[in-house]
Amino acid sequence: MGTSRIPVAGDAVGWVVEDIQGAVVEHYTRDSSDEASDEARRELEKQRETGAQAVKAATQTAGREAGLTEDQISTLGDAVYHQANLDYSDGRSRARGL
Repeated sequence: MGTSRIPVAGDAVGWVVEDIQGAVVEHYTRDSSDEASDEARRELEKQRETGAQAVKAATQTAGREAGLTEDQISTLGDAVYHQANLDYSDGRSRARGL
């Protein structure tokens, strides 16, 4: 989704998505007590936001280095942030078997 023109951003999206999906799977294979579940859920949300922000920042940096306009950089950064969040949701659904 646009990140193919900026290889560094495309790689970063892939890495973050893999990390998020791994964390989601790990979450559902750990202790199932309510307290552990709540703690894991909070940690996953923290990882989701950190990962999405990292992908956005990497994309914006790569966009600047590629000579894109600030509007293009902003649009692309928002798009990869949104996609990282969608991929997180997809990983959760897959882990649940949905």
